[in-house]
Amino acid sequence: MREPTQWNEVLSEGDILEVFAIKRSQLDRLRNEKGFPFVKVSNTSRVYLFPDVADWLCKNRRRISEGS
Repeated sequence: MREPTQWNEVLSEGDILEVFAIKRSQLDRLRNEKGFPFVKVSNTSRVYLFPDVADWLCKNRRRISEGS
């Protein structure tokens, strides 16, 4: 499994799918419905900035006592 090594790293869509072990349709849903951060490079290409992804994860973190 690929692990980000630098805070300013740019991740590909494939990296995100691998690290989170999700399907492309699930990633699409995260982007479209949950505001998962990305940079649109072209009509068919997106990249993900590690600091943005880490910040989104922290803001959307849920603990068992908080419910869903």
